[in-house]
Amino acid sequence: MRTYSKILCIAILLGITIVTSNLCFSQATPTIMAKQNDNPVPSTGVCEGTPKITLSLTNVPPDSKFSWTGPNQFTSTFQNPDVETNLASSGMYTVNVTNTTTTNSITSTISIVINPKPSKIKTYFNIAGKVVTLIALSDEPNYSYSWKSPQGMTSTSKIFENNNTSINELGIYKLVVKGNNNCTTELTTDITKNKEEIVKTEPFGINTEEEDNASFDYYFLKDCPMYQCDILGNLISNEEIP
Repeated sequence: MRTYSKILCIAILLGITIVTSNLCFSQATPTIMAKQNDNPVPSTGVCEGTPKITLSLTNVPPDSKFSWTGPNQFTSTFQNPDVETNLASSGMYTVNVTNTTTTNSITSTISIVINPKPSKIKTYFNIAGKVVTLIALSDEPNYSYSWKSPQGMTSTSKIFENNNTSINELGIYKLVVKGNNNCTTELTTDITKNKEEIVKTEPFGINTEEEDNASFDYYFLKDCPMYQCDILGNLISNEEIP
Protein backbone atom coordinates (compact mmCIF):
# COMPACT_ATOMS: atom_id res chain seq x y z
CA MET A 1 0.00 0.00 0.00
CA ARG A 2 1.34 3.49 -0.90
CA THR A 3 0.27 7.04 -0.02
CA TYR A 4 0.96 10.16 -1.96
CA SER A 5 1.27 13.89 -1.15
CA LYS A 6 1.24 16.78 -3.62
CA ILE A 7 0.45 14.26 -6.31
CA LEU A 8 -0.32 12.94 -9.09
CA CYS A 9 3.07 12.84 -10.78
CA ILE A 10 1.86 11.52 -14.09
CA ALA A 11 -1.71 11.21 -15.33
CA ILE A 12 -2.79 9.64 -18.54
CA LEU A 13 -6.02 10.89 -20.04
CA LEU A 14 -7.26 9.97 -23.52
CA GLY A 15 -3.78 8.90 -24.49
CA ILE A 16 -2.22 12.24 -23.55
CA THR A 17 0.51 12.27 -20.87
CA ILE A 18 0.18 15.09 -18.37
CA VAL A 19 3.11 15.83 -16.03
CA THR A 20 2.39 17.87 -12.89
CA SER A 21 4.73 20.56 -11.61
CA ASN A 22 4.69 19.15 -8.04
CA LEU A 23 7.25 16.75 -6.61
CA CYS A 24 6.07 13.19 -6.05
CA PHE A 25 7.04 10.81 -3.27
CA SER A 26 5.57 7.74 -1.57
CA GLN A 27 5.97 5.86 1.70
CA ALA A 28 5.22 2.20 2.28
CA THR A 29 2.91 1.31 5.16
CA PRO A 30 4.92 0.21 8.24
CA THR A 31 4.39 -3.35 9.46
CA ILE A 32 3.94 -4.15 13.18
CA MET A 33 4.78 -7.61 14.54
CA ALA A 34 4.13 -8.40 18.21
CA LYS A 35 6.79 -10.76 19.59
CA GLN A 36 7.45 -12.42 22.94
CA ASN A 37 10.87 -14.01 23.41
CA ASP A 38 11.32 -13.57 19.62
CA ASN A 39 8.18 -15.65 18.96
CA PRO A 40 5.09 -14.14 17.30
CA VAL A 41 2.28 -13.40 19.75
CA PRO A 42 -0.86 -15.39 18.77
CA SER A 43 -4.11 -13.59 18.06
CA THR A 44 -5.56 -15.28 21.16
CA GLY A 45 -3.02 -13.36 23.24
CA VAL A 46 -0.64 -14.24 26.07
CA CYS A 47 -1.05 -14.75 29.80
CA GLU A 48 -0.54 -11.96 32.30
CA GLY A 49 2.75 -11.92 34.13
CA THR A 50 4.70 -13.51 31.26
CA PRO A 51 7.70 -11.83 29.55
CA LYS A 52 7.24 -8.45 27.91
CA ILE A 53 5.88 -8.12 24.37
CA THR A 54 7.99 -6.25 21.82
CA LEU A 55 6.16 -4.25 19.13
CA SER A 56 8.57 -4.73 16.24
CA LEU A 57 8.07 -2.08 13.55
CA THR A 58 9.53 -2.74 10.07
CA ASN A 59 9.29 -1.31 6.54
CA VAL A 60 10.13 2.25 7.62
CA PRO A 61 12.65 4.71 6.14
CA PRO A 62 15.83 5.31 8.14
CA ASP A 63 14.97 9.00 8.63
CA SER A 64 11.73 8.45 10.54
CA LYS A 65 10.46 9.33 13.97
CA PHE A 66 7.83 7.40 15.91
CA SER A 67 4.95 8.22 18.20
CA TRP A 68 3.20 5.29 19.93
CA THR A 69 -0.01 5.40 21.95
CA GLY A 70 -1.96 2.61 23.61
CA PRO A 71 -3.99 1.41 26.61
CA ASN A 72 -3.28 2.52 30.16
CA GLN A 73 -1.68 5.78 28.93
CA PHE A 74 1.02 3.91 27.01
CA THR A 75 3.36 6.16 24.98
CA SER A 76 6.74 5.65 23.36
CA THR A 77 9.04 7.25 20.78
CA PHE A 78 11.09 4.09 20.20
CA GLN A 79 10.78 2.16 16.96
CA ASN A 80 10.35 -1.15 18.82
CA PRO A 81 8.91 -0.49 22.31
CA ASP A 82 8.17 -3.12 24.97
CA VAL A 83 4.74 -3.69 26.50
CA GLU A 84 4.17 -5.08 30.01
CA THR A 85 1.92 -8.14 30.15
CA ASN A 86 -0.57 -6.94 32.75
CA LEU A 87 -4.32 -6.88 32.20
CA ALA A 88 -4.36 -3.11 31.70
CA SER A 89 -2.14 -3.58 28.63
CA SER A 90 -4.88 -5.25 26.57
CA GLY A 91 -6.13 -3.16 23.67
CA MET A 92 -5.20 -1.35 20.48
CA TYR A 93 -1.72 0.13 19.92
CA THR A 94 -1.21 2.87 17.33
CA VAL A 95 2.04 4.20 15.86
CA ASN A 96 2.44 7.35 13.81
CA VAL A 97 5.57 7.25 11.61
CA THR A 98 6.78 10.58 10.31
CA ASN A 99 9.42 10.97 7.60
CA THR A 100 11.70 13.73 8.84
CA THR A 101 12.79 14.63 5.29
CA THR A 102 9.44 14.91 3.56
CA THR A 103 7.25 15.39 6.70
CA ASN A 104 4.97 12.72 5.28
CA SER A 105 3.35 10.53 7.98
CA ILE A 106 1.41 7.30 8.12
CA THR A 107 -0.32 5.35 10.88
CA SER A 108 -0.42 1.62 11.71
CA THR A 109 -2.27 -0.25 14.46
CA ILE A 110 -2.14 -3.63 16.20
CA SER A 111 -4.33 -5.28 18.84
CA ILE A 112 -2.77 -7.01 21.85
CA VAL A 113 -4.70 -9.45 24.08
CA ILE A 114 -3.56 -10.18 27.66
CA ASN A 115 -5.40 -13.11 29.25
CA PRO A 116 -5.89 -13.31 33.05
CA LYS A 117 -4.41 -16.10 35.14
CA PRO A 118 -6.68 -18.00 37.53
CA SER A 119 -7.39 -15.90 40.58
CA LYS A 120 -5.34 -16.70 43.65
CA ILE A 121 -6.45 -20.05 45.05
CA LYS A 122 -6.09 -20.82 48.73
CA THR A 123 -5.26 -24.36 49.74
CA TYR A 124 -6.59 -26.02 52.87
CA PHE A 125 -5.06 -29.12 54.36
CA ASN A 126 -6.03 -31.39 57.20
CA ILE A 127 -3.98 -34.15 58.80
CA ALA A 128 -5.74 -36.83 60.80
CA GLY A 129 -3.64 -39.87 61.58
CA LYS A 130 -2.09 -40.89 58.25
CA VAL A 131 -4.69 -39.12 56.11
CA VAL A 132 -3.60 -35.96 54.30
CA THR A 133 -6.40 -33.98 52.64
CA LEU A 134 -5.77 -30.90 50.51
CA ILE A 135 -8.56 -28.82 49.02
CA ALA A 136 -8.28 -26.04 46.44
CA LEU A 137 -10.68 -23.36 47.62
CA SER A 138 -12.28 -22.09 44.40
CA ASP A 139 -15.82 -22.04 43.03
CA GLU A 140 -14.75 -21.38 39.44
CA PRO A 141 -16.26 -24.24 37.37
CA ASN A 142 -13.87 -23.83 34.42
CA TYR A 143 -10.69 -24.31 36.42
CA SER A 144 -8.76 -27.57 36.20
CA TYR A 145 -6.36 -28.88 38.84
CA SER A 146 -3.12 -30.84 38.87
CA TRP A 147 -1.63 -32.00 42.18
CA LYS A 148 1.78 -33.56 42.73
CA SER A 149 3.12 -34.96 45.99
CA PRO A 150 6.80 -34.97 47.04
CA GLN A 151 7.04 -38.62 45.95
CA GLY A 152 5.32 -38.13 42.59
CA MET A 153 1.71 -39.00 43.46
CA THR A 154 -0.60 -37.03 41.17
CA SER A 155 -4.25 -36.07 41.10
CA THR A 156 -6.49 -33.97 38.84
CA SER A 157 -9.26 -33.69 41.44
CA LYS A 158 -10.06 -30.48 43.24
CA ILE A 159 -9.62 -32.44 46.48
CA PHE A 160 -6.33 -34.32 46.90
CA GLU A 161 -6.32 -37.07 49.52
CA ASN A 162 -3.67 -39.54 50.58
CA ASN A 163 -5.16 -42.13 52.95
CA ASN A 164 -1.92 -43.79 54.02
CA THR A 165 0.72 -41.11 54.19
CA SER A 166 4.21 -42.29 55.11
CA ILE A 167 6.91 -40.12 56.62
CA ASN A 168 8.63 -39.97 53.21
CA GLU A 169 5.53 -38.43 51.64
CA LEU A 170 5.56 -35.39 53.86
CA GLY A 171 6.98 -32.25 52.32
CA ILE A 172 6.00 -29.81 49.57
CA TYR A 173 2.86 -30.57 47.57
CA LYS A 174 2.48 -28.66 44.29
CA LEU A 175 -0.79 -27.52 42.75
CA VAL A 176 -1.17 -26.11 39.22
CA VAL A 177 -4.52 -24.44 38.51
CA LYS A 178 -5.37 -23.89 34.84
CA GLY A 179 -7.96 -21.33 33.84
CA ASN A 180 -9.26 -20.02 30.54
CA ASN A 181 -6.88 -19.73 27.57
CA ASN A 182 -4.49 -22.19 29.28
CA CYS A 183 -3.22 -19.57 31.73
CA THR A 184 -2.01 -21.17 34.96
CA THR A 185 -1.30 -20.32 38.59
CA GLU A 186 1.09 -22.46 40.64
CA LEU A 187 0.83 -22.95 44.40
CA THR A 188 2.72 -25.02 46.94
CA THR A 189 1.71 -26.36 50.34
CA ASP A 190 4.34 -27.58 52.78
CA ILE A 191 3.10 -30.46 54.95
CA THR A 192 5.66 -31.37 57.55
CA LYS A 193 5.68 -33.82 60.39
CA ASN A 194 5.53 -32.25 63.82
CA LYS A 195 9.19 -32.40 64.70
CA GLU A 196 10.20 -33.76 68.08
CA GLU A 197 12.22 -31.19 69.94
CA ILE A 198 15.23 -32.51 71.74
CA VAL A 199 15.06 -31.62 75.41
CA LYS A 200 18.44 -30.50 76.62
CA THR A 201 19.41 -30.35 80.27
CA GLU A 202 21.73 -27.53 81.15
CA PRO A 203 23.35 -27.50 84.63
CA PHE A 204 22.01 -24.54 86.52
CA GLY A 205 25.00 -24.49 88.80
CA ILE A 206 23.06 -24.49 92.07
CA ASN A 207 23.73 -27.19 94.61
CA THR A 208 21.66 -27.27 97.80
CA GLU A 209 21.79 -29.41 100.84
CA GLU A 210 18.57 -30.56 102.47
CA GLU A 211 18.09 -31.33 106.13
CA ASP A 212 19.04 -34.96 105.59
CA ASN A 213 22.29 -33.77 103.98
CA ALA A 214 21.15 -35.10 100.55
CA SER A 215 22.59 -33.11 97.62
CA PHE A 216 20.45 -32.04 94.63
CA ASP A 217 21.38 -30.44 91.31
CA TYR A 218 18.72 -28.30 89.64
CA TYR A 219 18.33 -27.94 85.82
CA PHE A 220 16.24 -25.85 83.44
CA LEU A 221 14.26 -27.97 80.97
CA LYS A 222 13.21 -26.60 77.56
CA ASP A 223 9.47 -26.66 76.92
CA CYS A 224 8.38 -28.68 73.89
CA PRO A 225 4.90 -28.92 72.31
CA MET A 226 2.61 -31.89 72.87
CA TYR A 227 0.19 -33.26 70.26
CA GLN A 228 -2.67 -35.72 70.40
CA CYS A 229 -1.79 -39.21 69.14
CA ASP A 230 -3.57 -42.55 68.98
CA ILE A 231 -2.53 -45.63 70.94
CA LEU A 232 -0.03 -46.56 68.21
CA GLY A 233 1.64 -43.18 68.32
CA ASN A 234 0.09 -41.88 65.09
CA LEU A 235 -0.64 -38.17 64.99
CA ILE A 236 -4.35 -37.40 65.28
CA SER A 237 -4.26 -33.61 65.31
CA ASN A 238 -1.61 -31.01 64.67
CA GLU A 239 -3.17 -28.73 67.29
CA GLU A 240 -0.94 -28.33 70.34
CA ILE A 241 -2.28 -29.59 73.63
CA PRO A 242 -2.31 -26.70 76.13
